[in-house]
Amino acid sequence: MDKQDYITLLAHEHLHNCTGKKIRNNLERLNYWWSEGLTDYYSRVLALRSSVITLEEFVEEFNKFFENYYLSPVINEPNNLIETDYWQDYAVQRLPYYCGFVLALYLDNFIKENNKSKSLDNVMLDLFKTSKEQEFSSDYFKTIVKNYVPKGIDKEINEYIEQGKTIDLNY
Repeated sequence: MDKQDYITLLAHEHLHNCTGKKIRNNLERLNYWWSEGLTDYYSRVLALRSSVITLEEFVEEFNKFFENYYLSPVINEPNNLIETDYWQDYAVQRLPYYCGFVLALYLDNFIKENNKSKSLDNVMLDLFKTSKEQEFSSDYFKTIVKNYVPKGIDKEINEYIEQGKTIDLNY
């Protein structure tokens, strides 16, 4: 394991104090796209923001995720099969990490496009602030995002997560 791998692994596991412990996940396997994918996304973003990795290392990490997602042999696995096939197929096991990562980038840009002063950071902060009263669920996530994108993301969650359609970054 090289230095960059160690840093991102440490950041990922540290972030689970928030995504999994503070923000409880009501349906763990069905929400791996969030608990693992968004955690991977933020482990890289926060490492860059804190200057722990360089911009070049950050881009390299992002490119690895894009490659792993878009070339995955199970890219279009629907979420209900991820739940059942998770421990039987390594490619299925990795898909929520890759899909959630790419979806996080998509959502961050989608929120910024619809509300210039806000980002996915605001959604995560809202989830954190309400975590004592509300466990994470896809429906609750969609409700929070609607505060920043009035039309919501029901379609995106249904297509990209539930149905397993390929995430199109050319929205």
